[in-house]
Amino acid sequence: RSLSKSAHAWVLSVLRPYLIQNDVLNGVALRCEDKPSSERAVLSGHRRDAGLGVTALKEVVVLRSPPTVHVYDVESYGRR
Repeated sequence: RSLSKSAHAWVLSVLRPYLIQNDVLNGVALRCEDKPSSERAVLSGHRRDAGLGVTALKEVVVLRSPPTVHVYDVESYGRR
């Protein structure tokens, strides 16, 4: 689901100031995991570093009240 949907208007209003002040999510195309509830939305996205060929996976949890943004780096690992 795209963040441009009207159902996600509150998510954008909380997320926009964070995106302006921080560059942690630059180049990350965020998509909504599921339909946002009235209080919480979970987004995910990835960024590929052209120089290194590495993909960074991010998970973003947005809370409506109080306006809060949590950004997580998701690292995959397996049993060795």
